[in-house]
Amino acid sequence: SITDPKIFDIFEEQMRYMIEYWQAPAYFMGYDEIRVGAWEEQPGGTNYQAGELLAQHVARAVEIAEEYAPDAELYVWSDMFDPFHNARDLGDLHGYYLCNGDFYGAWEGLPPEVAIIKWGPGGRPCLDFFAERGHKIVISAGTADAVRNWRRQAAGLDNVVGFMHTNWHSDFSGLPSFMEAIEGPLPPEE
Repeated sequence: SITDPKIFDIFEEQMRYMIEYWQAPAYFMGYDEIRVGAWEEQPGGTNYQAGELLAQHVARAVEIAEEYAPDAELYVWSDMFDPFHNARDLGDLHGYYLCNGDFYGAWEGLPPEVAIIKWGPGGRPCLDFFAERGHKIVISAGTADAVRNWRRQAAGLDNVVGFMHTNWHSDFSGLPSFMEAIEGPLPPEE
């Protein structure tokens, strides 16, 4: 349950350990592909939707992270906060996977200083959405072709600050062409 206050006790303890042992300049928050949630009885009898619960949760997590690492950069996967991906409005559909409702509006808990690691669908509208909210964006891609496509989508957006090689496998043979696609000229579109 993301409404259980014990979660933040655990999170705070983990942040203390991270700072004590790593003192890293950046931290990656693990909100990603949430598949079950918002079925619990909510504190005080409230009836927040899954997106509202996640927004409140991530806002508190950012507060804790900034308390322990005020100068560190924070990053988060895009999907659960992206209205073109897992945070889309599902309307009359029952819910997202096994969740009670959808995660629409979850982005309201993300302050602009949290950078977005963009993966999945959405193209330029998604990039514009996060850029207009003031987030830096790092695009997660697995192939050189994906990098070239995203470079075209991101043309003219100063908020896109980098690419991250994400292939979900242990084969890194495509890494040299991935790196070339980041810096190299874009071939003409077919």
